[in-house]
Amino acid sequence: MTNGTWVLPHIPEHQRLFDEVAKTVRAQGGQAFLFAAETLDPVDDAAVRTRFADDRGREYDELAEHTRAFLEELKRETAMEKFTFAELEEVEDDFQKLETWLGKVRPRDFFPGERLERATADIKCCRAALAEFAAEVYLREGVTGDSNE
Repeated sequence: MTNGTWVLPHIPEHQRLFDEVAKTVRAQGGQAFLFAAETLDPVDDAAVRTRFADDRGREYDELAEHTRAFLEELKRETAMEKFTFAELEEVEDDFQKLETWLGKVRPRDFFPGERLERATADIKCCRAALAEFAAEVYLREGVTGDSNE
């Protein structure tokens, strides 16, 4: 027999998740009990919040590492004047992965704050650097927004 406990903030999305988990457990012959609980001790409350923040912090740290690597890659490609559509496509794919990653972390960040703001700013910086790189690719390739050419 295995016992377990999940702790998540009580919001409608989590209620639906718990309802589905309980339904699955019961369908497999197990028992599931759902409770809404409050911490009675402010120290316990702080410990739970810290645990969530630490878990997300590791994700934000890794994302920040990858956003720095993305910006460094754009600097290298710019220094080598590698302004090609193939390179642009590659860095656009890399940027999309960063945006997707943040999009996955954000819903798990139950107590958002400075870390989310910093990650959002990092992504915005990457987007701006990508736009600058793309503009240079289009310029070098002789492609403009003018449809009469």
